[in-house]
Amino acid sequence: MKEKYNNLLKKYPDFLNSIKDYTPIPINKTNYIPQGSCQIDDTTLIVAYDDKKKNNSVVLLLDKNKKLVKTISIEGKYHSGAIAYDKKTNSIFIPGESGSNNGQSSYVNRYNAKDLLNKNKINATLKIKVDDINNLKSSTNKKSSVAYLTVHNNYLYIGNFSKKSSIIKKYAIKNNGYLIEKETINNPFPYIQGMCIYKYKEKNYYIFSSSFGRRNNSKIFIALLDRNNNLKLHKQIKIPCLAEQINTDNNYLSILFESCAKKYSNAKIIINDICYLDFEKLIK
Repeated sequence: MKEKYNNLLKKYPDFLNSIKDYTPIPINKTNYIPQGSCQIDDTTLIVAYDDKKKNNSVVLLLDKNKKLVKTISIEGKYHSGAIAYDKKTNSIFIPGESGSNNGQSSYVNRYNAKDLLNKNKINATLKIKVDDINNLKSSTNKKSSVAYLTVHNNYLYIGNFSKKSSIIKKYAIKNNGYLIEKETINNPFPYIQGMCIYKYKEKNYYIFSSSFGRRNNSKIFIALLDRNNNLKLHKQIKIPCLAEQINTDNNYLSILFESCAKKYSNAKIIINDICYLDFEKLIK
């Protein structure tokens, strides 16, 4: 893997030296733009939306050998910006319909994981309304939309894209897939595209991917949460442009780049893979 992107080593040493494995993203020059990935055992799921809004969003299902098994059509032609799996409730969560600029609510769609694995077309079993995910006092984005989400210890965390600071909502996931709001976390980091939580040496590290523009470097922010629910920066790492969802997969951090999409063929750097990072190397 390092040899594949060896020309980037000088620009992104922390990133390249922490890569342990990778999975090619089978977009094949379509109009689909990949946004995120997650694991169900040995199966990799990649969510992507149609840039032309002609077709529904899809989930690409890859087997343990990293081969595309099938493409699953999911509900809506939304900007499906992330995907997360909760094993306890057998739930897959994907952002759904976005609210409008006049304050209408956004939705998170819940899918049955078993159905997703076994069918070629599925609808959401629940459409969960999410209110007030914008911190309008500091956000420059007045449209209510779920830009990223992650699952950790049976809690769902969701956030909105903002050019400045924002807030993250934490929800308990009930056995039927419904959500109960628990608390709000203050997020000082801009341009967030993805989030995950990684436990290392008895501490929960909050990890964010941040990117804006096809010519600008992306960043990984690694932070710790203080007693007042404020995130404090622990380390910042420069990575290639157009980073999207970051996740925890098989004890690694996985990060997906949308630069592999046809729309971004003129990006500063093209990364055609989900990259799996060794967190212990990354945090040093």
